[in-house]
Amino acid sequence: MITPLILNDGITNFLAEETKDLRFKHKTHDGIVYKPPSVVTGHILPSFEEQDDMSDYPYISVMVDNIKQKDDGLFSTVNILIEFGIYEVGTFTKSGELIRDSSGYRDILNLIEFTRQRLFELKTIDNKYRLESNFFEAGMYSEQFYPLW
Repeated sequence: MITPLILNDGITNFLAEETKDLRFKHKTHDGIVYKPPSVVTGHILPSFEEQDDMSDYPYISVMVDNIKQKDDGLFSTVNILIEFGIYEVGTFTKSGELIRDSSGYRDILNLIEFTRQRLFELKTIDNKYRLESNFFEAGMYSEQFYPLW
């Protein structure tokens, strides 16, 4: 197997283990339940064909973004793109009224920061891939597709 794919799988497996106890809203046909994010290799495109199908959320997708060869030709730098997705309709009052707000913004930023901290503490993947000291950069889309974050 090609080394960048092994690295990609190592990060995917690491994040799956680290996030297994986290809980985020997940929409089912029976209502809202809480579950850990699905951690997958590759890009997840939301399915808008069926508005009620949010089965992929919450998620973390891990994929190779690009590979840069070092000058000596023996080593390379692999940039990994990690995408996050959260389903968040808003906040419910004690009486059960839904308030459409941007609470999903908080959930996704918490998930991004949780991931950053875990990777920073690790420093290496599978005891063979070294993470560079300035390895993490995060951002969000300027326009969100409510209720997806």
